[in-house]
Amino acid sequence: VPLVILSIHLQVFTDGGGGGTSEPSASIHQMFACAKTLFISDQDKRKHFCLLLRLFLNNRQEVGSFQSRMIKVISKPSQKRQSMKNADPNFIFLHLQVIRKVNKQHAILDVDEPVSQLHKCAFQFRDNPHAYLCLTNDAIIQYQAPFSVRDPSKVVLNDGSCWTIIGVEVVEFTFNQGLACITTPVSPFPVVTGLEVNGGGHVAMLEIHGENFTPHLKVWFGNGEAETMYKSPKSLLCVVPDVSVFSDGWRCLRRVITVPLSLVRLDGLIYRTSYSFTYTPELQPPPSARMTQQCVEGGSRNSETTRPSYTTNRPVTVQTAPTSYSA
Repeated sequence: VPLVILSIHLQVFTDGGGGGTSEPSASIHQMFACAKTLFISDQDKRKHFCLLLRLFLNNRQEVGSFQSRMIKVISKPSQKRQSMKNADPNFIFLHLQVIRKVNKQHAILDVDEPVSQLHKCAFQFRDNPHAYLCLTNDAIIQYQAPFSVRDPSKVVLNDGSCWTIIGVEVVEFTFNQGLACITTPVSPFPVVTGLEVNGGGHVAMLEIHGENFTPHLKVWFGNGEAETMYKSPKSLLCVVPDVSVFSDGWRCLRRVITVPLSLVRLDGLIYRTSYSFTYTPELQPPPSARMTQQCVEGGSRNSETTRPSYTTNRPVTVQTAPTSYSA
């Protein structure tokens, strides 16, 4: 029976005082943690902070610590007006809503000017003009807002109905311990940000760029381990396995083979990446190989070499022979 997460601790780290301080802001038994407010005094001139999430199992074993990137502190919203058009024709609608600008806990009904980042706004349901999107006790409800006594063109909102427009970042960590019993934390979590292929054919090398790399990581192409060399916490170098490892009859089938890329720790912990490696058949051999074939009697006149490339789940492909970049 797998262990389930018992507690989640959310901490705030700031950039002041020699490396930063930590303040526990949430420790709960649900499958989520939230921090709604962060107070910084006028005397404190800190400009950035970050969030640290610590996961624990029901036997008090720590799963790991996951840290966000630095978050910038902005004291007041911009006074500039912004407008933009969405060029994407695809939309998903849950409920038709109207964005209302908020001023001092009041939604203004007769104002249609655009809102910008860090401005407060409210979401009015189109089919129910008196209902506004509201967050209360970690649940989404429809708040029935009354009209203002002094000004009928405004409605009075509660704190849960007032939203602030900000930029968001979503970070997802995926790992698999397999059949091994992992007792050490999964963090620091390696993150792959890019790949670079050097060479081609039987001497291709793959350099992996990212963060939090250690000498205990090995690069795997599909189900096969590749010879891996540790360069720095931001770089790994490995030898690209020959395509025959994945398919004995590949040279006869003449088809493209794509294998996923993973990072595996020495204790068996598997870190899945969003990247994959593609072997593409190249019907014409390189000039040097073509000259060698002409000197060998009885040699095959139709030979193939491999053209390695890598792809991600993003619509970008990089090929190495011939060198080309396409999106």
